[in-house]
Amino acid sequence: MKKERISIIVPVYNVKNYLDECIKTIVEQSYQNIEIILVNDGSTDGSDKKCNDWALKDKRIKVYHKKNGGVSSARNLGITKMHGEYVTFIDSDDYIKKDYIEKMLIQAKEYNADLVIGNAVIVTEKNNKPFNSNSKFMELNNVDTLKMMLTGKHFQTTPWAKLYNSSIVKEISFNEQMEIAEDLDFLIKYLELSKKTILTPYHDYYYRIRQNSSVRTNNKKMETEIKYDKKLIEKYKSTTIEEYAIKHFVNINLNYAMNQNLTKEEIKIIKRNIGKYKKNYSIFSTASKKEKIKYIICMNFYSMYRCIGRKFFHKQ
Repeated sequence: MKKERISIIVPVYNVKNYLDECIKTIVEQSYQNIEIILVNDGSTDGSDKKCNDWALKDKRIKVYHKKNGGVSSARNLGITKMHGEYVTFIDSDDYIKKDYIEKMLIQAKEYNADLVIGNAVIVTEKNNKPFNSNSKFMELNNVDTLKMMLTGKHFQTTPWAKLYNSSIVKEISFNEQMEIAEDLDFLIKYLELSKKTILTPYHDYYYRIRQNSSVRTNNKKMETEIKYDKKLIEKYKSTTIEEYAIKHFVNINLNYAMNQNLTKEEIKIIKRNIGKYKKNYSIFSTASKKEKIKYIICMNFYSMYRCIGRKFFHKQ
């Protein structure tokens, strides 16, 4: 019986204190027919040397060094170097369970799936908490996968915690010009070429949120992401995906509305963005009670929303 090779692409940038744990959990996988592609994106803290040291210990590890160009450029380089029939992405400060690869591959082969999606455990200094602890096994086509992804409830819109068909990944790439929403953009391009998805209840990927991680939310990124979501609404206009694109747009604005650094003009823009789709949002069959409460408080009691929003509504 053929044992497919799995490519594991790990972009590396200044994660010296976490890199050993990440790579150790990869080389100790129960499924051994893997190639490990470490792409050092111009690290300055000694992470580059650690990559080289690991390559000397395990012949399955290949290391590529490049000038710093961002995580998307590092992943794209990894894609050009991979040889496996399937590929997965792992961030260099995260780690995985011993049977992570094996369980994902079993699902891909059994159901002839182009995409297998797992879930993650969110790791902070205080505790570990599973994302969507109520996740279930589901078989989906690409359109239903996209709809589910845009709701943001069932799985993360990230490249990690997923197993991909390498032949499809080779047809696309991460947009290196995007500072935000590049993961969503990559997944949408992938789903446009894929057919079947398997959603699993596995929480075998450990996503670390570091205290000194770069802050995701700033006003420039907010503007970029909102513009991207507007393009999604236009792209899927008059299709069954349109309402899900609108909901994603509304939720993005609701999340940014919690930002304490917004100017008065930016607040007006966000409220106008949300209000524009009030009718659509209120009738969503997929909108939860909590989401509707967020909308009502934000639109009618904005100062209160900014004060309590992160405590009661924000999810990492």
